[in-house]
Amino acid sequence: ADGSCQQAVDGLIADRVAAGKRKCAADTSGYCKARSRIPEQVFWQLARRSGQAVEQQAGERLLWNGHRVRIVDGSTAKIADTAANSKKYPIQKRLKQGCHYPVVRILFVFSLAVGTVLDAAICPYKGKGTGETAMLRARADLFEPGDVLMGDRYYSGYWDVAFWLARGVHLVSVISVSRKLDFRKGERLGKTDHIVQWKKTARPDWVDKETGRNVPTTISIREMRIKVEVPGFRVKHLVVVTTLTDADQYTKESLGQLYRLRWQAELNLRSLKTHLGMEQLRCKRPSMVRKEFATYLLAYNCVRRLAAEAAIAAGLRPDEVSFKHTMQTMNEFFRRFHQACDANYW
Repeated sequence: ADGSCQQAVDGLIADRVAAGKRKCAADTSGYCKARSRIPEQVFWQLARRSGQAVEQQAGERLLWNGHRVRIVDGSTAKIADTAANSKKYPIQKRLKQGCHYPVVRILFVFSLAVGTVLDAAICPYKGKGTGETAMLRARADLFEPGDVLMGDRYYSGYWDVAFWLARGVHLVSVISVSRKLDFRKGERLGKTDHIVQWKKTARPDWVDKETGRNVPTTISIREMRIKVEVPGFRVKHLVVVTTLTDADQYTKESLGQLYRLRWQAELNLRSLKTHLGMEQLRCKRPSMVRKEFATYLLAYNCVRRLAAEAAIAAGLRPDEVSFKHTMQTMNEFFRRFHQACDANYW
């Protein structure tokens, strides 16, 4: 609950006293300077490796139809209102400087299998390359041929679909509100389930002319209407679009069940922002804001790792284990085991 530097230093003092060691100074300047000297890339590498290692440990046991599934979702977070932060991450034009917190856009790539953050990004709320789809394209190396990318309607544009298909990545998303839907057309696979040909649209600015000429003029897309039921919410009927067009291998029911699991991304965001307290980042400089953000990801992945190991040992899916309960259990056991550690540890 208290994420201050003073709390961190006081915790170290308490640990040293409990271990019979001489206490250190309570001044936070040394701690803050040391934390600033750690390269930013160290934080990002720890966050990414911790999440990807858990997915690798799960292996093929948690694949969906032989595919790795990655859920993409975006959000925003407030940061400290300082001159340095506002310069790097300016507030929206309609807001008055000094009366509002600067806001950053954040993007997450979650593993559906184990719920960890595989990669993430933080950038200004507005500007070139700050949209969710652009942030994700910059992290295309995370995906391998055969992976399934699952996201909301932002990712169902023609050029985004073509971008991922060129890399052998399958897409499961929701149809864009601007696209017309008619189940009477195309190749019928079942009730409200067909394959249609999407035609090439105008080339966006992020695609150069040479690349645009090599993009196919049509793409085969499967459209289906599914029913989504989330406990506590009204039933929704959504039109899911996907590049997985083989109706025998990927039935409408299995794809509907898969897309329902996209709700896990919303729960993961709640765990990060509410349970871990990442709704507002405290640091006063942009470089430290990014370090703080990556550290939240590392802490989140540590809890997810424990939940995944417990779930696999009990024959459950990792999403069946509560994140908050895991965190509460972890804190209580750590407090007792930590006090029982060998005094020479410190």
